[in-house]
Amino acid sequence: MRFLILALSLAIDALTVPTPLQSTDFVAPDTSLWEGPPRFTGLTIPEFCRKNPGALHCPGKLDSGNALLTAKNIMVTENKNSATLPNQLQVGWDSNYAGKTTEESTIALFDFPAGMEGKQCRFQFISDPAIDVVKFMPAGAFNVWKLGQPKVAWDQKITWDNKPQREVVLATFLTDKELINDSMNGKWQHKFYYGPGYRTQRYSRVNTFDCPKAGKIAYEVASGIKMTGEEIEGSKIIVRGERAGLGIEIIGLKSQW
Repeated sequence: MRFLILALSLAIDALTVPTPLQSTDFVAPDTSLWEGPPRFTGLTIPEFCRKNPGALHCPGKLDSGNALLTAKNIMVTENKNSATLPNQLQVGWDSNYAGKTTEESTIALFDFPAGMEGKQCRFQFISDPAIDVVKFMPAGAFNVWKLGQPKVAWDQKITWDNKPQREVVLATFLTDKELINDSMNGKWQHKFYYGPGYRTQRYSRVNTFDCPKAGKIAYEVASGIKMTGEEIEGSKIIVRGERAGLGIEIIGLKSQW
C-alpha cells in the first residue's frame, strides 16, 4: 500500500497540477449524443430506486445528505471514430496484436441545474460493489480533466477526434479497495488523492469548488498512469451503472432520497 501511494505521489507530482479552477467498435445503441435530463441528472430519485435503493441503475445516497448530480457517460477510444457501449464508463489502456497502445477514456456530461450560484460542489466517484468493483475495478489512479471549448455541440456525435482538448487535471481519485467507503445505499464511494473530491488524501484544504453555472458541462475521466505491454492486462476500470461513475455533490442542496 505504501508503495502504491508513493508511486501515485511521484506520478502526480510529475504533472503540472494547479489549484482546481472555479467553476469496441460495437455500437448499440448510439450513446454519443446528448440526451439531457431527466434521465441522467440523478437529482430526481425514481420510485423504483426508493423501493430498491441498492439497484445497479440507482444513484448513490451520500451520507452527507447532499444531492448528487450524475452524468451521462460517453466512452471514447483513440483511433476509433465511434461511440461504444451505452452509458458505460470505461477508462484505461488497450493494445492490439502489433503491440500498439491505445487509450480509452470517458466524457462525463452533466446538465447542471439553475439556482446553484454561490454554492460549493465536490467531485464524487461512485461504483457498484457487486458488479463494477469485484470484476472491473483494479487498484489505480484516475484523473478528472477540465476540458477546453467543445469542437462540436453536445447534441452532435462525440468521438475521440472531436472531443474537447484536455486542459488541466482538476482531481485524482483512487480505486484501491482499502480506500473505499460504503454509501448509504450500498454503493461504493472512492476516495480522492488530489483536488476537490470526496475525502481527499492530499492537498485537503482544496476539497470543494464553486458550482458551475446552469447548463451543459463536461469533464474527461482518464487513467492517471500510462500502461504499456503486460502492464495493460487487468488495468482498465469499467463502471456499468447508469447513474454511476463521476458525480458532482452539491453542498447544501438536500437530496431527494
